[in-house]
Amino acid sequence: MQIISLIDNLRSPEVPALTIEHGLSIAIIRGNQSILFDSGESDAFLRNASILGVDISRVDAAVFSHHHNDHCGGWAAFIGNNHTAPLFLRSLPQGDCTVRILKIIRRDAGIDKSLLQQHPQRFHFIDQQTEILPGIFIITQISRQHPVPRGNRFLFLEDGSNRQIDPFEHELLLVIENNGRLVVFSGCSHRGILNVMDTVTACFPGTPIEAVFGGFHLIGMPILNTGGCTPQEITHLGKALLEYPVKQYFTGHCTSQKGFHLLKPVMGERLEYFAAGCRINI
Repeated sequence: MQIISLIDNLRSPEVPALTIEHGLSIAIIRGNQSILFDSGESDAFLRNASILGVDISRVDAAVFSHHHNDHCGGWAAFIGNNHTAPLFLRSLPQGDCTVRILKIIRRDAGIDKSLLQQHPQRFHFIDQQTEILPGIFIITQISRQHPVPRGNRFLFLEDGSNRQIDPFEHELLLVIENNGRLVVFSGCSHRGILNVMDTVTACFPGTPIEAVFGGFHLIGMPILNTGGCTPQEITHLGKALLEYPVKQYFTGHCTSQKGFHLLKPVMGERLEYFAAGCRINI
């Protein structure tokens, strides 16, 4: 199986021609199956895919981790270049996704809902554990045992005059079985990366995890690129992640460079940054 980073906040120095943006998009190739996990915030993933030799027109399914536009902003480009693959996501949340900072900044953070009306046959809403292709699972019920990231306090659902901190019921996980081991994909881990890991180990008891890909949402205010956790909290998180049966973690995007550089000394070789252009063979 091959995993290729199409979009991240940073690019690999080996592929300087790639576009970067605040977003996430990953191509997954397993045998003759091809999956797109998230699409960044624009059509940049499509251009990067061409440079990296990924044929988006041949993708068998697209999976979207949650309803934020830095993960779903490339919907239109995907639909325009792939005319058959289903798009899988959670049901719409009760309200519009927004970012609010210091009672001054308000920014829409949600999806382009007009595409749902224009292409209703392409979108498949998943709200329970589902095997979308042989050995490829969407997990929707994520544990709540551990605290969620502090950065979530800037992320809201708004419906008219009603406003609440987003509980991220619209977040999902992608889990792929590969030669008796699991590969896990979590877009931003808004429900908390420790809750993600608890969920996967509970859903697939006793199955070793080859790799985990995705952001840990250690960022505070995305617009200002502030940290969302103290160094002590990040050290504790790194030690906790080492306790799970995971061979390797690949992170980026909302983990932030600051978060990564605090985690790396704790997790050592078991943690790597997955910048745009990186390619992992499992």
